Amino acid sequence: MSSPFSQLGQSSSRPPLSAFRFSDDPPALPGPLVAFGAQTSRPIREFHAPSHASGSVQQQRSASIVRMNEAKAARSLKGPSSQTTDKKHAGNAFASSSSIADPDGPAPDHFRYFICMLPFTLQDDYVQSGIPSPVYKFKTASQLPSLLRALDTANLLASIDLPRNLGLLWPTLDQKVRQHARTYQIIFPGPPDCLAPEDHEHRIWEVCAPRSTRAADNRKFTVDPALERDFKHDWLHKLTSRVRHPDKEEYRLLFTVPRYGNLRAPLPGSPYGEVHSCFPPQVFSAPGDHNLVGLENHDFSCVEGCPDFDNIQTVPDYTGFQMFSGSVPPKRDAPDDQDESNANPFKRHKRSLSVFSICDSEPDEDELPPATYQAITAFESKLPAPKGSSGTYIEIDSSSDDDDGHEDDDDSAPQSRTTDTTLLTNLLAAEARESGAAAALALTPAEILAWRTDICVAMGSENDILPLDVSGPNVQAITDCLLDLIRAIYCPKPAAILDDWTPVDKAVFLEIPVPITGFFHTGRRYNVYGSAEELEFGGANGLGVERAVLLCGLNSRFTDNNRWARTGGLYHRPIFYPDSDLSELERQEAFTVDGAWAAIFLVSLGIGPDPISPFLLIAATQTTREWVGELSLSYIHEIDPSAAAMLAPWWAITHDQVFLFPRDSSHPGLALAIQYLPVPATEFVNPRSKKRHQALHLRLLCNFFFGFQDPWAHPEFLAFVKGFDLRLKGNHTLLSHCKTLQFVQSLLGTVYNRRIKSVEEVVQRLLFRTLDPPDALQDLQYNLLQLRFLRWIRAVGLPRRLVGKFISKEEYRAQRRNPLARAQSFLRSMSGMTMIPPDPHYLLTIFLHRDRSDMQRAFAATPLHFHDCSDEVQVPVNAWTDNILLEPVAFDDLETETEFDVWLSSECSLRSADFNDL
Repeated sequence: MSSPFSQLGQSSSRPPLSAFRFSDDPPALPGPLVAFGAQTSRPIREFHAPSHASGSVQQQRSASIVRMNEAKAARSLKGPSSQTTDKKHAGNAFASSSSIADPDGPAPDHFRYFICMLPFTLQDDYVQSGIPSPVYKFKTASQLPSLLRALDTANLLASIDLPRNLGLLWPTLDQKVRQHARTYQIIFPGPPDCLAPEDHEHRIWEVCAPRSTRAADNRKFTVDPALERDFKHDWLHKLTSRVRHPDKEEYRLLFTVPRYGNLRAPLPGSPYGEVHSCFPPQVFSAPGDHNLVGLENHDFSCVEGCPDFDNIQTVPDYTGFQMFSGSVPPKRDAPDDQDESNANPFKRHKRSLSVFSICDSEPDEDELPPATYQAITAFESKLPAPKGSSGTYIEIDSSSDDDDGHEDDDDSAPQSRTTDTTLLTNLLAAEARESGAAAALALTPAEILAWRTDICVAMGSENDILPLDVSGPNVQAITDCLLDLIRAIYCPKPAAILDDWTPVDKAVFLEIPVPITGFFHTGRRYNVYGSAEELEFGGANGLGVERAVLLCGLNSRFTDNNRWARTGGLYHRPIFYPDSDLSELERQEAFTVDGAWAAIFLVSLGIGPDPISPFLLIAATQTTREWVGELSLSYIHEIDPSAAAMLAPWWAITHDQVFLFPRDSSHPGLALAIQYLPVPATEFVNPRSKKRHQALHLRLLCNFFFGFQDPWAHPEFLAFVKGFDLRLKGNHTLLSHCKTLQFVQSLLGTVYNRRIKSVEEVVQRLLFRTLDPPDALQDLQYNLLQLRFLRWIRAVGLPRRLVGKFISKEEYRAQRRNPLARAQSFLRSMSGMTMIPPDPHYLLTIFLHRDRSDMQRAFAATPLHFHDCSDEVQVPVNAWTDNILLEPVAFDDLETETEFDVWLSSECSLRSADFNDL
C-alpha cells in the first residue's frame, strides 16, 4: 500500500544553500566594481530611492529628469565647504583648539545638537581603576569651554542635526552615539547578567542635565528621567536650553553619561589604539588641564599593564549590533624592580559590575565571538569616597543624590541571591550528575516515519476506505464542517445514522460522509473553490490547504477560554469542571472533538499540535498518574523551558526544608505550592517525610499541567482520551501504537521541539534556484540578491517603516528585539506554520527569474508568489529590483534599514489567505 506521507520523502539530494540548481557551490561575494563594469557596456547606475507612485514609463522618465535638475541646482547653491586643517579632529564637533564654534549651521528645518559624552557613570558605589563614580559639579559660565576642549581631545563630542518634524528622537540619537563609539573604539559597558535582555529599559547611556538654571552657580549634573516620557523635541529643547553653547547659543548641548559603568577607550595619542581602563580620568589629565578634576590625590599617569586590567572579553550585544573581537593585548608583567601593586595602582581593586563590550577594533573574520551571552563578574570591596572640594576647577563629587544619611542594613539583607536562571542551571546539572549520561529524548525522522506508516497500515486496505473529499469557499468553512463531522462520528445523537449527516454550511460540499480513517487516505483532498458552479477550476487544493485547515481547527478549539488556559509556559492546559459529577455532556463532547483533532494533526503532519500541552497527550496514553511524579526537570525543560523555569524554585525544596513566616512568605517555591496545592502554608513550617513530600510533588505537577489533581477520574479527561484514541481497523487504535512511556516521551519531545531557535535553522534549509543559466550580469545580480536576502533574515526585529502600513506600533515594539522575527515571518509565509517538520530533506525554495511580462511594471515593485504546497516562493527580478540592490550597505551591517529590507518584510507581512493550485 502506498504511504500517505509523501511530503516526508526525500525532496532533493542537493545540499541547502547551493546558489542555483545547476551549481552545488555556495555563492561567492560580488567582485570589485571594475570587474563588473568590464563585463558590461554601460556604467553602474546610482541607487535612487523608489517613489511610492510608479506611473508609466514616460512619467518615470519625467520624474528622473526633475530629480536630476533639482540635484544640480542644490549643488550650485551649496557653495564651497569649509575644511579643517587639523586632521586629528576632522569630523568632530569642536575641531579647533582656539575656537569651539562650528562654522556651518544646520539646515533651516533642523536642530543641531552637540552630544557631550561624559566618561564617568553616575552609579552609587561604583568603583573602577580606583576611581569612584562621581557627580559632576562645575560652573558652566566659566568652565564649559575647558570641559568641551577636554572632551574633544578624547573624541567624546559628536554633532547631529535632527529634523524638526521628527517624532521620537531616541532611536536616532542612540544610533548616532553607537556609531560614534564604534568609530573611536569607545566601549560603553553593557547591562549585568541579572537583567533580562528583552527588558525595554535597556540602554547603554543616560541623559544628564544641571539642576540649577543659573549659569554662574556651581551646578550639579544628574540623570534626567527622560526616557520615562516621550523623547521628543519639546522636552529635549527644554533640557538643553539650561546649558548654552559658549559661542553660539542657538546650538544645543546634550550631556550624556554611561549607564552601567565608566567608559573605556584608547588614550589620546595612543600609537596602537589599545583600549585602556584608565580612560575616564585621563580625559581630564591632559597637560594644562589637571585643574579640571577634583580627584587631585589620584595618579592619572597610565602604567604598563593597564589595557589588560579588566580582562574584558568581547561578547554579543543584546541590541543586535555587530560585535567584533577585541584588540586587548596580552597581560604584561610588571618590571622586576616593581611589585604588581606599585606598577599598576589602579589594579588594587577589582570592578563591581559585569561589563559587555559594545565595540572594538576592526573585526577579524576568524575571531568573531560565538552567539552566546557571556558574563564576566567580579566582586570588590568598597573604597572610601573622596571628599568634594571647591574652587575654580570642575568638581567631581562622589556623594550620591540621596542625602538622608541612611545606609542599608547588610545584616538583614541576604549577601547573595541566586537568579532563576542560575537555579535552573544548577538543578539541571545536578540531575545530569545523578542520572549519568542523559538518555536521548529525540527520535530520528526514520523512526517517526515508521510509526506513522504503521498507523496507516493498521487502517487496512485503501480500497475499503472512503477518502475525504471536501470543498468550501474558504478555510474556516471547511474547518467548521470537519469539526461537526468528527462530532457526528464520535458523539452520534440517539437513533442517528451517519449517512444522514449533512454539512452545517450549505456552501461546503462533502458528498459522502467518511469515517475517521478517511482523513489519512492518500486520495484525500481539501479544496478551496473559486466558484460554487465550477469546483474543479479556479480554486486551490493540496498540502497548503490541508495544513491551513488543520491549523485553523487548532486555533478555534484550543483558544476557547472556557475549556483551555495557558500553563504559564508555551502551551495550553485543559480547564476541567471543578466537580466531576456535574460535568455537562456538551463539554465532554467538545473535549472528544479536541482529542480527535489533535490526533489527526499529529499523524497527518508529523508535528506536535501546538498549542495543546504535550504533557496532556502523554497523560492520554497512560492509565494512572504515577508517571507524573517521575518526570525529570530536564525533560520538562527540553519541551517547555518556561514551565521548567517556573517549577525550578519548587524543585529545589527538599522534604526537610522548613519555612518561617512572615520572613519566607515571598519564596517563589512556597508561593507555587500555595497556588497549586490544597494545603495551608503551615504545612511547610515543619519537616515532612519523603513519602509526604513526594505526594505533594505529584499533586502539584498534576494541577500545574492538567488543572486537576487526578484527571484520570474526570469524565472530561476521559472524553478527550476517547477522541485522541483514533479508531483504526479491528482492535487497532492509536494508543495501541504508543507502546511504552519512554517511546511516547521521545516521540512528543521530537515532534513538539520544532520551533526555530536560531536563524540558521531556516538558513540551512534555503535553496536558491533559477530556470535557465543566467549570463554574467544576471549571475552577479542573483548572487547579490541572495546575499541581501541572507542579510535581511539575520537582522533583528522588523523595519520601522512598516509601522502604520503593515504592522501596528504594538507589534513593532513587541518584535523589535526579537532576532527571529524575520525568520518566523518568512517561514509562516512559505508554509503557513512557524515550525519546521522533522524531515531532514525539508527545503524552502526561492525561485529567481527575470520578469519580462510588462514593461510598465518594470519600474514598480513586483509581488512575490508563495506556493504553500511546495514551500516555494517565486521572486520576479526586474529593473526596480536591480535598482534597490544597488543601495550601498555592508553585508555585516544588520542595523541599516534598506529599501530591500522594507520590500521583503512588507511582502511577508502581506500574507494572504488564498493558495496556489499545484
